Amino acid sequence: MAIKEAVTEQDIRACYPCMKQLRQHLSENDFLNCVKQQQTEHYKLVYLKANNHIQAVMGYRILHNLAWGKFLYIDDLVTVESRRSQGYGSNLLSWAESIARENRCNEIHLDSGLEKTKAHQFYLTNHYTKKSMHFRKCLDDFRFLEV
Repeated sequence: MAIKEAVTEQDIRACYPCMKQLRQHLSENDFLNCVKQQQTEHYKLVYLKANNHIQAVMGYRILHNLAWGKFLYIDDLVTVESRRSQGYGSNLLSWAESIARENRCNEIHLDSGLEKTKAHQFYLTNHYTKKSMHFRKCLDDFRFLEV
């Protein structure tokens, strides 16, 4: 099992089939363009490869804010559906914790949709706690990607 950062276009595209399960609204080209744009904003995309296949993908950033100080924020975390409950997601969370510690972060944060009850149980099992509610206001009736 190996966890590596997706840096090249080929690596990023290789992550798409897995990420598509979480971000269904993105085409492969939109995904590539979004990742490239987000990489200019400190986003890192990593993947866990086992048995010569990408089994799980995670996007994260190291950030600072007034509420939490320095923290690691997990933007995206998904395991190939047929490979769930085999420890791949937990391995990525453990890896993220080691990166957070190396970078002297105070905490790790993530958001999860209210309907994703299996994901919530996964995070609770991995010692994450529910601490807040996330609110949003859509500004238009359509979504656009700024790249």
